[in-house]
Amino acid sequence: MTVYERIADILKRKGIDADKINGDSSVITSGIIDSMAFVNVLLEIEDEFGIEIDFANTELNGIATLNGLAAHVESLLKQ
Repeated sequence: MTVYERIADILKRKGIDADKINGDSSVITSGIIDSMAFVNVLLEIEDEFGIEIDFANTELNGIATLNGLAAHVESLLKQ
């Protein structure tokens, strides 16, 4: 399972149909989830992948899309 697919699975467990999300559209500004739900998704991603997302030094726009978030998680996994 790819990082993208694992993130999509996390979203599905939260009741969000990731199949209907364009990978390049912001999940926040498109109204798919609100900012608090997004933070909860990010925390679950941290647990799932055993990583820590440095929120202070991470550009929100870069991780607000599924493609951007998957790329960011992949880069953290390589560290």
